[in-house]
Amino acid sequence: MKIFNKKIILLTLPILTAATYMLCKKIYKPNPIEYAHQYVAHQEQQTWNALTSVDIEKETLESKANQLEPALLKQQKETKSSGTVSQETKDFALSILSSCGIDTKNILVVATDMESPAAATETVLYINEKLLKSYSKNVQHFILGHEAQHMIHKDYLNKWALTNVMKDKNVSYERDEVNDPSNCYSRFCEWRADVNSALKGKEFAEGYLEFVQSMVDEDYFNPGTTHPLDSERLALAKEIYSEVAQA
Repeated sequence: MKIFNKKIILLTLPILTAATYMLCKKIYKPNPIEYAHQYVAHQEQQTWNALTSVDIEKETLESKANQLEPALLKQQKETKSSGTVSQETKDFALSILSSCGIDTKNILVVATDMESPAAATETVLYINEKLLKSYSKNVQHFILGHEAQHMIHKDYLNKWALTNVMKDKNVSYERDEVNDPSNCYSRFCEWRADVNSALKGKEFAEGYLEFVQSMVDEDYFNPGTTHPLDSERLALAKEIYSEVAQA
């Protein structure tokens, strides 16, 4: 009888363990904001796993960025505009950057004809005004908040530093490879910019959801290399908005 009972226990243990895990998972589900932060942290860990796999350490990247920064900032100060941005749009854009904690007195706002509503380096905000204003005000909040995060974290500088480190180490850039270290780093930067912008408030979160929904609806070509897949961004946008909208 004891042997029979032991067999029953051994047979049912995996079932009990799985049931306990599922119950714990159901009981403890991080709220969407906590989940978003965890998601970004996970993306960062994956990025550094990819970089260390080709012998690129964080210290190496930071050292290269420090080396390149003076010349890059000097080059950015000499940026020329390809057109004009209205004062109204400039003021609005700078107010968003300021709300993100950026000292805007040395920020250049310049016109661009690139196929993007906005882009940013460390000290230059590029705006395609016609395209930016084709979106709702909430989407504009999100887009400019997203670019502010690139400025804060010096993403342009660090990507340029990574390109140079990869050359130094003879690591080729596989543009179409999702797991290429440079692409992994780029996607992490985009995730961080998305989340930090969306969490600034209801209009930013709603803008995030509306923006990525429009890309999904338009079937915008995005292979998920330098930027996260639109479907993944939309899923996270829904999670964040579900929480922020109730605040």
